[in-house]
Amino acid sequence: MRFFHEWNEGLVGGSDMLPHFDEMEQAYAYAQSKGKDDDFAYYYATSEGDDPSANWRISEAREKLKTLGWDEGYIFEYLEKYRDGIYNNGIERSHPDIPTDWEVNIIAYMNGWDYARNNNLDKHFVDVYQNVYLNAYHADNPEVIPWNRFDAFVLDIALRRYKGEDAEIEPYDPELIEERIRSYRATESKRRPGYSLNDEMWDIMYPNGMDD
Repeated sequence: MRFFHEWNEGLVGGSDMLPHFDEMEQAYAYAQSKGKDDDFAYYYATSEGDDPSANWRISEAREKLKTLGWDEGYIFEYLEKYRDGIYNNGIERSHPDIPTDWEVNIIAYMNGWDYARNNNLDKHFVDVYQNVYLNAYHADNPEVIPWNRFDAFVLDIALRRYKGEDAEIEPYDPELIEERIRSYRATESKRRPGYSLNDEMWDIMYPNGMDD
């Protein structure tokens, strides 16, 4: 009756809708049998989409966000992206602890979105931040990225670019080049065939290609 009263308003169908509510009831009971509370069970039971596994993952993502203390606005925005990501790409990962590319895209977007709303910045900042985050995350020359403060590094670059400054993610680093030269001969035998010291220097100086 709870499902019927909350979902029947504005709907037309009559008795042919009863199996739909029966399915929701079963989904609700299944979630509770797995130890989930009423909030999780009801969200899962009333989720849109025909894939129970995907709906379960979306419900778990919501549960985690609520546990972490995120507000409803953030949770709504995140789940909109997450739902599209799952239904367009699937739920499998190559490794349980490594997010897929579409999940990284969501992380990048949400970081920028959250900073923008808290600092009265427009959508352009979100686009700039997401671009910087993804380029830094997939850096060709990761030695210049301070991974122990990755988020702060990305935010600094994004804010500077948003203000119109010329801020590089992977700057030319002469000290790194000198270190590569010193260590080259010690690792020469392990390098791929046909890869020269000169090739490596060009990779460092132009991590995004010489045309960049």
